[in-house]
Amino acid sequence: MTLVLAIKVKEGLVLAADSRMNFKGHPPRDNAIKLLPFKNHKHVAALVAGDAIISGWDKREPSELLPDLEAELPSRRLSISNFSERLLTFFKDHYENQWKYLVEKRELPEALQQNITFQVAGFDENEDDGRVYKKELFGRAKLISRSPYQLKPEFYFDRGGEILKGNTYGIACGGNCNIFEKVYGEYFSGNKDLIQKPRNPDGTCRIPDKTSLQEAKTLICSLIGRAIYSQRDVKNGEIGGKICACTITQDDGLEMFDCDDFQ
Repeated sequence: MTLVLAIKVKEGLVLAADSRMNFKGHPPRDNAIKLLPFKNHKHVAALVAGDAIISGWDKREPSELLPDLEAELPSRRLSISNFSERLLTFFKDHYENQWKYLVEKRELPEALQQNITFQVAGFDENEDDGRVYKKELFGRAKLISRSPYQLKPEFYFDRGGEILKGNTYGIACGGNCNIFEKVYGEYFSGNKDLIQKPRNPDGTCRIPDKTSLQEAKTLICSLIGRAIYSQRDVKNGEIGGKICACTITQDDGLEMFDCDDFQ
């Protein structure tokens, strides 16, 4: 499982993710890269949660596929909406091709399902407000006939849309939002106005008004750090490892930072 968070404040965006990767029947690994920066596009990043690695033909993580994605993108700066659509199409085609290969090898399990969530965040050119889009991919393998054995694999997407719109400042959660909601409630236990209805249907939560970018960095690191700590005694806990985090602003683009300095 995963926990990824995107915070929007007036000054910019803050993104963070844990690094735990879980496989059935195997101990967890704490080296997954779920925050995806781009070499040639400095005002955008993506967070990924869910079943983002498919066993079989190509076991590369999403972060290892970024060079292939960037090779398909124009060098000019794209709107965040356009960038998110291109990213979603790229991953849909990639996973679909994997499944088709596994069908040919008769190695695709029946009724297989995959759910993958992307949060794409950044700044459009000449705009002061950051943008955060939530996009989801759903994979389904449907048995058509047992004789001969035939499976129809397909990925389709919920194009989702922009969350934290305009001057709405808050947190967008991806992955294990139940753990996040508990930690969020504990963190803001003294602010009844925030915790009365902590999470909206789109997975977003409010934060105190006038939260600065520096305060947002401390907040995001504290929330994910507390979520990881809450799993410390759980065997093969769903969230863990080092936190990967960055800021995105219109003036400076994407800048990575170390959460150890903000917890």
